[in-house]
Amino acid sequence: MGEFLHGGPVLDCCFHDDSSGFSASADNTVRRYVFSSGKEDILGRHDAPVRCIEYSYAAGQVITGSWDKTVKCWDPRGASGKERTLVGTYPQPERVYSLSLVGNRLVVATAGRHVNVYDLRNMSQPEQRRESSLKYQTRCVRCYPNGTGFALSSVEGRVAMEFFDLSEAGQAKKYAFKCHRKSEAGRDTVYPVNAIAFHP
Repeated sequence: MGEFLHGGPVLDCCFHDDSSGFSASADNTVRRYVFSSGKEDILGRHDAPVRCIEYSYAAGQVITGSWDKTVKCWDPRGASGKERTLVGTYPQPERVYSLSLVGNRLVVATAGRHVNVYDLRNMSQPEQRRESSLKYQTRCVRCYPNGTGFALSSVEGRVAMEFFDLSEAGQAKKYAFKCHRKSEAGRDTVYPVNAIAFHP
């Protein structure tokens, strides 16, 4: 058991391997931890709170999304200091709320209901730019384990199941459903869907 202190709320974290991991914090930092030794260092910084973090085994990089309207890719093998570890900074249309990886594909969901789909091997521009099919603010995006698409959730108790294939047949498979709502005394209460996970 270990404990690592931050200068602000921790907004997300992920594992690297059995002995190390990374965190994203409201103090704008991206940190790396070695659990066994209790060692930590700062991989880099954003200009605003870091909302989400993932480790890509396909690219060997840490990917972070921030409220500074950027996605950054970091090489954790680089020595300490952002000049040595920062691989690239990729501007987004709005604040990043959620991101998810499957293989070499990265899906970024931002404020304003924007969804950008990237290939990690060429981050110069998104493969696809989409607008969420849900009418309200996005809370979470998660890629399907089989790599064919992603689930998107909103503050209004709905989840949309989307597919990467842009053909008519591919897009005909997408759908959305309502969830996380309660009806009491004839009054509906709707809750945000804050997290989605797929069983591997």
